[in-house]
Amino acid sequence: MCEAQAKFRKSDDEVDPPAGRVVLVFTDVEGSTEQWERDASVMKEAIEKHFVVMREKLKVFGGYEVKTEGDAIMVAFQTPEQAIWWSMAVQE
Repeated sequence: MCEAQAKFRKSDDEVDPPAGRVVLVFTDVEGSTEQWERDASVMKEAIEKHFVVMREKLKVFGGYEVKTEGDAIMVAFQTPEQAIWWSMAVQE
């Protein structure tokens, strides 16, 4: 396995990407720009925790992380039900 392949090799607990028809979910932290301006150190810690929760729940509901950008995450699921349950769980 070359170095590039090893870099992107999935971990043992990572979910395979869904195939065929998929459901995509995009998230965003509302008002994050103002929160960063108010207190960057607190926001940095909050965003780190935010992604921990998102990723832990992906494992529970069989979701696949496609990419992140800033505080946003794009995830894919095989079914609408998985996407809905994940969305509800991360908001709680």
